[in-house]
Amino acid sequence: MYDNNPRTDFENFPAELLPLMAGFLSRRKGDIQELRLCLRESRFNDCKNLAHRLKGGGTSYGFPVMSELGEQMEKAAKAENRYELAELIQIFEHVVMKAIHDFKLWENKSTG
Repeated sequence: MYDNNPRTDFENFPAELLPLMAGFLSRRKGDIQELRLCLRESRFNDCKNLAHRLKGGGTSYGFPVMSELGEQMEKAAKAENRYELAELIQIFEHVVMKAIHDFKLWENKSTG
């Protein structure tokens, strides 16, 4: 399935993406909140649309697992599978928070 504990090596990221990384990761935190709200309100179509956008964006920033999870969330939302979608959102949150943590560590290391 998914690596729930991906290791992110920002030193090997394309240099042109690094200035954009903090904003990209911050927006994913907002997406998690929006996904939870949509799920709580049974707005499966909104969940599906947001998951579709996540499917397209993760790989572009070097996070293929985010794209894979976006695809699975899109399918779960389309099927209105509340339980699977909730589980996938939780996994997505873990992946995002791990990436944010790793990025902060990398920033501190590279500036210190």
